[in-house]
Amino acid sequence: MSSDLKKILPEKLYEASVLLAANKQHKAEKLLREYLFDNPLDVNAMKLLADIGIRQRAYFDAGNLLTRALDIEPDYDEARLSYANLLHARQLPFESLKQIEILLEKEPNNIHYLNLKAVNLAQANKHNEALLLFKDIKKRFSSNTLNNGQFYLQYGHTLRANGQIDEAINAYLDAIKCKEGYGEAYWGLANLKTYNFSEKDFNKLTEKVTETLILACSQSGNNFIPELKFFNNLKEAIDAKDGRIVMLDTLPDAAPLNAYNPLQNERSVSIVTGCESGYSHAERKLFKKDDVYYLRTNTLRAETAPVTILPMLKLIYKDI
Repeated sequence: MSSDLKKILPEKLYEASVLLAANKQHKAEKLLREYLFDNPLDVNAMKLLADIGIRQRAYFDAGNLLTRALDIEPDYDEARLSYANLLHARQLPFESLKQIEILLEKEPNNIHYLNLKAVNLAQANKHNEALLLFKDIKKRFSSNTLNNGQFYLQYGHTLRANGQIDEAINAYLDAIKCKEGYGEAYWGLANLKTYNFSEKDFNKLTEKVTETLILACSQSGNNFIPELKFFNNLKEAIDAKDGRIVMLDTLPDAAPLNAYNPLQNERSVSIVTGCESGYSHAERKLFKKDDVYYLRTNTLRAETAPVTILPMLKLIYKDI
């Protein structure tokens, strides 16, 4: 955190910014709420607290904070950008575009604003307009400026949606060049169903994920590193496993997870959550009906699945 920021912000706000930069969200949130109680009109505190809300996907509360901040200070561009990103995350592209246009009136060449506009146009199914803007951005800005895997990832998604498969492959590969082991870009390639991964691709991805696992284990004090295996499809993965396999689904006709009972002499169990918690009709047929459990309507991403599921399993398996 810069010394200039330390001079500008009140002490508690600067401390909250440092905590937020260190990803200590709960401590930062507590500090900000205490500060806002005494300083209810401080727009910087509102924006910081809203940023925490966005990270935690508390979009309603974050939206209220940002709209309040913008009512007090309409020229607070950082808050408006956060609000535009929030609207995009809530899949409200037209509302997000309104906020972006306000920002672009002031800075028409701001690459962050232009990129967010292109992404929202794609989300609004205006793929031709989005592609024109993506191409314009590539033309106007240097490769060093565009050395951002996220830009090429979104460009690839838009090309894929428009049926331009070869161009989408190149965009995803550009994203991986910017960010080696970029999982989302590899996932984009896999979704094309036409790209053949080489052994080199798998090795790079495995190395990157292994590094991440080792770092996560060292930070948490866990001396067990999970084993990584790749399979071509869900059936292949299930056939390779021994022991019971439990499926967590978002369809409400399954038994709730808290009704799960371990079988007598159960030695191992595999938990399957699905991509974004979803399954195809054919995939659902792979599981025994008695081994399918309802996870409310939670949509689990790779990074949130363990956090959500493990506390539930802790109540079932007392010794994990």
